[in-house]
Amino acid sequence: MYRYEESELGDIEPLLGDYLAGEISLAQVLSKARSSGRPSTQRVSRDQVGTVEEAIPDVVQSPDAIQPRADQEFSAAPPIMRTDTSCTSKILTTKVKHPQINNFSMFLGLSERITKTQGDFFHYAHTTKIIWAGHRIVYIFSDETGNIALYYDIELREPLEEKSASGGMFPTTTVVLKDRIYVPVPEQLEPAFRPVDGATEFFVRFDLIVTSTP
Repeated sequence: MYRYEESELGDIEPLLGDYLAGEISLAQVLSKARSSGRPSTQRVSRDQVGTVEEAIPDVVQSPDAIQPRADQEFSAAPPIMRTDTSCTSKILTTKVKHPQINNFSMFLGLSERITKTQGDFFHYAHTTKIIWAGHRIVYIFSDETGNIALYYDIELREPLEEKSASGGMFPTTTVVLKDRIYVPVPEQLEPAFRPVDGATEFFVRFDLIVTSTP
């Protein structure tokens, strides 16, 4: 179940704004974010985990996508749009790696609230950056101009196995369906989202960051 209150949104917007502007480090963002307000909760049970092959079979069965040049790999790219397809799973996994989805093996469904309020953002080309440390995983999506970014901040109940802060740019592989939006999960973060003892629970915040141009 997803539960959100409007007052809970935007708690770390100033921190991520400073990070994107190069004024503070990733470690400072993750450290200061721990003191932000109470987040809302996401809960994923085992029966809410589906497969990519069943959800979007035409995508993984299509001819392999042309691989971008090294200098284009992390450029803003359009999502995989299947707005006539419905899926109730909160997490999608793959049975094998598929080049058509950049060899990601897990996709996380974003909350219903962000899908309703900011879903249009994901319909257009964007970049994908993911940073993580300790209990935090932060997705930062930016539009082609770099002036608008959307963050999705996840706070885990248990710390990640990786001790040091890490992250970087990843090829955009957002999947937009009729009633849900999925984003890729790097292989090293997959254990954090696999349901254990029946369910996995974590907390989220999200908001838009608009960077004014001089």
